[in-house]
Amino acid sequence: MLATPYNLTREQLAALDMTSFETTTIWSDGIQTYEGTSLAALAELLGLTEGKILATAINDYTVEIPVSDAVEGGPIIAVLMNGEEMSVRDKGPLWIVYPLRFEQGLSL
Repeated sequence: MLATPYNLTREQLAALDMTSFETTTIWSDGIQTYEGTSLAALAELLGLTEGKILATAINDYTVEIPVSDAVEGGPIIAVLMNGEEMSVRDKGPLWIVYPLRFEQGLSL
């Protein structure tokens, strides 16, 4: 576990392996395509194997994400929705999105 916050720029995130998936959320209309860095890639970069990732939004809202969710095919830090950057008004500029495929056993 990291004792201090680790800050990455949007460009640093984009330099990690990017992935995409289609999913729906309760905050969007219908199926959308999200593209970004997987939490698995971030956890690997930081050497995390257990514990929680604290993600803080620009409005200081913080969420705890179990490192166990950082699996291949799991959630991503989306930088694009339907091929376009997301504005702050539209959940951007970054949004942690889970693929809503419940058979993977991800925490929601």
